[in-house]
Amino acid sequence: MLRIKEDYFQNIISNIKDRMLNFDTEGGCACGRLEIKLSDHLYLSVYRSCRKANATPNEKLWHIEDVEFYKQSFEYAEDEHPEEVKMKLDKEQEYILIDL
Repeated sequence: MLRIKEDYFQNIISNIKDRMLNFDTEGGCACGRLEIKLSDHLYLSVYRSCRKANATPNEKLWHIEDVEFYKQSFEYAEDEHPEEVKMKLDKEQEYILIDL
């Protein structure tokens, strides 16, 4: 498991809360993917669904669906999906992100 340094992890949480996401704003949808560059060859990717999506619990405005790591940014990937790195956040940090 990977544990991200606390100050960097707080930056990730702030970015999610501030809605710094790549999403389509048509129709008021706030679903989207947030990428955080951790190193030259490692990106943390978080996918968030918004209130309009069926996957979002009733009591939440958004819901974190996927927390994944990739070798390349989605923005610069040569194909639709960059190569995934088989790593996971430690459970504590994963729960914090999902419970946002």
